This record gives sequence, structure tokens and C-alpha cells, in this order.
Amino acid sequence: MEKIDNTYLMLSSLLFSLFLALYSFILAPTENNALLWARYSANLSFLYLFAAFSASALNQWFKNQTTKILLKNRRYLGLSFAIAHTFHLAALIYFFLDSNDQPSMVSIIGGGLGYLLMYAMAITSTDKMVRRLGIKNWRLLHTIGINYLIGAFLFTFIANAFQKDIYSIYTIFTIAVFMIWMLKLINRARQ
Repeated sequence: MEKIDNTYLMLSSLLFSLFLALYSFILAPTENNALLWARYSANLSFLYLFAAFSASALNQWFKNQTTKILLKNRRYLGLSFAIAHTFHLAALIYFFLDSNDQPSMVSIIGGGLGYLLMYAMAITSTDKMVRRLGIKNWRLLHTIGINYLIGAFLFTFIANAFQKDIYSIYTIFTIAVFMIWMLKLINRARQ
């Protein structure tokens, strides 16, 4: 199996995102359901983004069937991230409306830029758009975009790890990102 059916991959993102909303509000409602939906939807979207982000580095180090599948499906992992992260945006909006809390200006500007980059990458994730932009411009957009998004998640994970519990999932996510960045740096140095 060299390639996953793209429809199933993106459908998984949609179904998992819908399940999280259903779980938060119907299956296990709590007084913090808006916060939990926002948190879990962020974690879900990160997993799709991380898979796309790590595909090339992992394939260069561990050439096997799994890494080849990740690499061949990187575009659709990215599009699946865009779907899941759009649900996260809905969860954030719901959370702020429900709690009467206000997001910080840093969150609005930084997060807003992240969403703009994410949608720009999603819109340009076709062969036709690659030709239209030119491979150099396309690569620049996607390199800046994915690194910005990974950096934004990393910033949040580090803050959460120190505010809540150093032995949390956020510490694992942080270590994973740093490991992939190290692999990417080593791969560049080798070339």
C-alpha cells in the first residue's frame, strides 16, 4: 500500500473533528465543554500538521513503507490539518463567546496570521496552483507557513507545559517538534 485514499484521509479529519464536538457537548458534557472542545480540537489538528511537517525528515532517516506513505500523502495530511484546524477555530470562537473571555491581541494577530497562512497553503495545494505560483514561490509559502504554524503550536505547548504540568502531552509534543527540527537541520547539513 503506497498511498492512502485521499478522500478517506480528509474524511477522517472531518469525522474526528465532528466526533470531538459531539463528545464535548452530548456524550460527556461538562461545565468546561467549550474549553475542552477547543483544547482537544487543537491537539487533533496538531497531529495532522505534525505528520505533514515530519514526513520528509522521517523519510530521509528511516526509509520504510510508513515514512514513504507519509511523504506521498503530505499534501492531504496538510489539507486534513486545515479541516481540523477550521473546527478548532469554531471551537475557539464558541469558547470566547461562551465564557465572555477576551483573547489577547497577541493571540488575535498571531493566530490570525497562522490561519491566513494555513488557508493560503490549502488553496495552493493543487498541481495547477504550483504551476501558477511557480515552484520557488510555492515552496517559500509552504516552508514559511508550516514552520510558522509549528512554531505557534510549540509556543502554546511550552506555555501549557510550564503552566499546567511538565509531564503532560504538551511536553511530548514539544520534544517531538524539536526532534524533527534537529533531523531537518542534520539533513540540511548533510546536503
